[in-house]
Amino acid sequence: MTAVVGILNKKGVAIAADSAATVSTGKGSKVYNSVDKIFMLSAHHPIGMVVYEGADFMGIPWEILIKEYSKALGDRCYPTVEDYQKNFLVWLKEHHYFVDSAEGDSLDTAFNEWVDWLLRPLEKHTLRAIEERANFVKRSLKERPQTLQLSPAQQANIRERMTTMSWDTMEFTGEPTTTAQQAAIIEHFVSVFLIYLERDLFLDNTGLVFVGYGDKELFPRILSIQVSFVVDDQLRYKKDTDYAVTHHQPSRIVPFAQKDVVYTI
Repeated sequence: MTAVVGILNKKGVAIAADSAATVSTGKGSKVYNSVDKIFMLSAHHPIGMVVYEGADFMGIPWEILIKEYSKALGDRCYPTVEDYQKNFLVWLKEHHYFVDSAEGDSLDTAFNEWVDWLLRPLEKHTLRAIEERANFVKRSLKERPQTLQLSPAQQANIRERMTTMSWDTMEFTGEPTTTAQQAAIIEHFVSVFLIYLERDLFLDNTGLVFVGYGDKELFPRILSIQVSFVVDDQLRYKKDTDYAVTHHQPSRIVPFAQKDVVYTI
């Protein structure tokens, strides 16, 4: 369980977080209960960052990445908190944290998690049930906002990687299947996965909160994004919340992650 809360008013901002985090690997996930989540991005300017949910990015702990970014940032400042957020993502890509051998492993893990999520509501994993479920999810995904665009060539590469994985469709159907039926089941999994990659539904993600003052901001601001994994040198992420103190809104309490925990305090 993760709980993060930010409190803002015209005089400043305070943020608090618990110390539990989940680290995902190809063999599963593990929860650590003594993880640093709150970081100062700059020793020269009032800007900080909070991490919640996932503790690593492409196999590298967020703590290491944030500290490396802080060194690179030095005494530079940006006009707004949002500019820090944008610069951080640019820095990740420029320093080749997007293109690592872990990218393929992350994609494989994401695909396995996706198949598990897709099948979870089904009582029986028959070909017809899988087809109906896949078509329903496909229609639902197409109604969601798009977060990235994969070219036909990129889609073809991903499709080839996913379809050449070691498959045992008996595990999914519970009944004997022909070669054609196996191919149909795999095609349902892959075709919906390709749509999922481009949409804003994330099954495994990290919340990044940027908080403080930009050089041109009179009052504090807090914004967050949801970051997933990299697909062919493109980061899957989406904007989450963005709140600023104003004359009309002089104070705010902003919860993240397990919001119900914050609301009960």
